[in-house]
Amino acid sequence: SGETTASSQSVLYTMVDKQLEPVREGAEILSEFVEFASTVFSMFFTSAIGIPLCEGPSLILGSICIIAIALAMVRWLNWDSFGLYWAAQATVTTSRPPCQRLLLTGALVGCQGAVFAGMQCVMLLFARSLVLTNPLQAADWMCPEDDTMAVIVGRALIGISALVGVVLFALSANGHFL
Repeated sequence: SGETTASSQSVLYTMVDKQLEPVREGAEILSEFVEFASTVFSMFFTSAIGIPLCEGPSLILGSICIIAIALAMVRWLNWDSFGLYWAAQATVTTSRPPCQRLLLTGALVGCQGAVFAGMQCVMLLFARSLVLTNPLQAADWMCPEDDTMAVIVGRALIGISALVGVVLFALSANGHFL
């Protein structure tokens, strides 16, 4: 039974490998681009901020990033995703000749799909940043001075911004702000 399972898995892997062959080069280029972008991003942060030695400033910077992600998420959900695209589509369908109507409706649907994909990335970033910046997790830092107040403020900001971000996302996704 074990040999049968292994051989069927091998056949399955071979079939999937053959199916994915046309997109392999594009995926490798995309992977190299992501690696290059992360290297540039880390070099920028290392040169601009340096390696933090204290937990407090790191927590405050993390909470600022969570607030920025939550604000971007709420703005996209409320203004661009729901209201503006629907209004543009209604305007196009009532005011354009048939050929332009089809072209512009297709462009609007493509833009709405791109916004949806971008919002999925923002949601993933928001969820992962909440997991990574757990305010209840204790860590040892090599801080030369006492940063107790900065740690308290940073943990409070992370907790509050995470809670507000989740509540605003739930309200925005249900259409409460339309």
